[in-house]
Amino acid sequence: METMKNSLRALRHIMLPVLLVFAVSAGAQNLLVNGELMPDGGGWQQVKPGSEPCASLRWDPSGFVEAAFSCAEKVVDAGWRQQVPIVAEGWYRIRVRAAASGLSGDGDAELTFRSSSGTTLWRTGVESFAGSFGWDELAWKVRAPAGATSVEVFIGVHHGQVGAARFDEVALELQPSGGLRELVVDLGRPVGTVRVLNQTNRGPRLVARSGELIDYTARLQAAGVRRIRAHDVHTAFDTSVIFPDPQADPSDPASYRFASTDAAIAEARAGGFEVLFRLGESYGGPKTPRMAPEKWAEVVRHIVLHVNQGWANGSTVGIRYWEIWNEANGPLFWSGTPEEFYDLFARAAVAVRAADPAALVGGPGLAGHTHEAWVRGLLRHVRAAGAPLDFFSWHIYHMGNPHTLARAQLQLRTLLDEEGFAGAELFNTEWNLSGGAGCESTGCHLVIEWAYNAAHAAAAMIHLQDTDIPMAFRYRTDGTGMFGLCGDGREEPEWSRSGLAFRLWAELAGTPVRVEATGGDEEGLAVLAGRSDHGRSARVLVVNQGSADPGYRLSLRGLPAHFVWELLEISDARPCVVGDCAPRLVASGTGTTLPSGVLEAALAAPAVHLLRIEATAGGRTPRRHLSGGR
Repeated sequence: METMKNSLRALRHIMLPVLLVFAVSAGAQNLLVNGELMPDGGGWQQVKPGSEPCASLRWDPSGFVEAAFSCAEKVVDAGWRQQVPIVAEGWYRIRVRAAASGLSGDGDAELTFRSSSGTTLWRTGVESFAGSFGWDELAWKVRAPAGATSVEVFIGVHHGQVGAARFDEVALELQPSGGLRELVVDLGRPVGTVRVLNQTNRGPRLVARSGELIDYTARLQAAGVRRIRAHDVHTAFDTSVIFPDPQADPSDPASYRFASTDAAIAEARAGGFEVLFRLGESYGGPKTPRMAPEKWAEVVRHIVLHVNQGWANGSTVGIRYWEIWNEANGPLFWSGTPEEFYDLFARAAVAVRAADPAALVGGPGLAGHTHEAWVRGLLRHVRAAGAPLDFFSWHIYHMGNPHTLARAQLQLRTLLDEEGFAGAELFNTEWNLSGGAGCESTGCHLVIEWAYNAAHAAAAMIHLQDTDIPMAFRYRTDGTGMFGLCGDGREEPEWSRSGLAFRLWAELAGTPVRVEATGGDEEGLAVLAGRSDHGRSARVLVVNQGSADPGYRLSLRGLPAHFVWELLEISDARPCVVGDCAPRLVASGTGTTLPSGVLEAALAAPAVHLLRIEATAGGRTPRRHLSGGR
């Protein structure tokens, strides 16, 4: 029997690529030459540092390619590329079968759209991966930018260090114009609870680029934010600010400067925000603790004592979450060895718990989900040291399919469980689109400052609903041209597009009973619905982030006998400007205007819809009009 099973497995491995090729030829045409990745099929060029022996590229005779790395402290880009002509503003579906083993790096299928002059208009990934997993299909739908005449498809790894990535069958297909997507929401079929993932980094009071101090409290409240991670504030929460002299005595209250810390915590609490306290440094600060690890742990213990136990004229605010350091697996925040950080982390975790037995301690704010060996090393050291780990935190910045966040969460959950930390929570403390330095060269302003950003953010939080993630802290509160939820209202609009998405999510959170919603997918169009406990209110969120479908037909089941409804939209049809930036009301009515409970709506990507439904008595409008809250 086992021999037969092995034979069937082998047959499936042989036949599946054939079936995939048949599916492509029977439907849309694969624009890539040798999408089957056969060794002598041509079409692909190697991408690899010519003199770097630690990265190897090979073609397997059975029809897949492998990029393998053994690069010690180096990081190397390696893979294959192919450039093909495309239609500007055409819709394309990219799909690739991939697998990985112990990969440290960013595996992906990357698309670089170029103009006729060769200028890069936009560079985006499909679905970033790393670590270890078996063969799986990654797919996404994307629209070519205006002026694009070609796209370069890269399959491989950026920043590879160890492990291997494999690719088997790659297809790029032009998508025809779609019809209305059929969606069904059944308000009478609860399927769980809506996960509220409206958290942020920095705030609520911050200095804007103009130098003016801006209070974002009211806007964060409107965006449903209830937790703030205290990172990149550059003053109040940095250890080098709180304890400026590394030679000082950590047991002496005179060694500390708690004034800005106390003020920032008080500001957050006054706005109703819970603080996640990041112990360590902001970007640009020291990349080491500046002292022996046991002394730094003592400093940490006294910080917790001051904040939660009243030491040194402190408070008893009871901050629950304490995150140790930030992105120590990358060069921007840590200059020591992995083993030095593991030791620092374990000592600090013990110190936090010693200062406050009720505190929840974790970290390390992992840069990406890509460093499997580093993560296992940390977890094994923590376990051997007997240190607590109540939560593990990770970060991701990715331009591409928002489903990547869910994939990363599920992969890390598996890794933690394998290492014996099934009881540790797993949440994200930084996430956003790729931006920042180099943004102009990759065309990211095309998407960061427009409705694509709202659709990406909203869809990512929908996909995360089917994971165990309890919190996801968007990076960050301020700066619409960069990563922020809010602008200063002077030089920038009051909201970014992702901030508007958070506003709609805040409404959805008010209907916490998740109900059955079907018709969405993981490639570009997502849907989520909830209703209130009493069933008189409901919200439906529909996101078209990357689908050629111009709209949807929503069938609503289990509706109240009498109700009113409104449809809000975030799209590029209404640009955000200073003084005028809000979701737009595009339709409204009563139950009589939705015959058979069916709503047809145009929703061309990228855009977001929120449908509000409120029960009424005999068809009368509620005393608080639906749109009165905008």
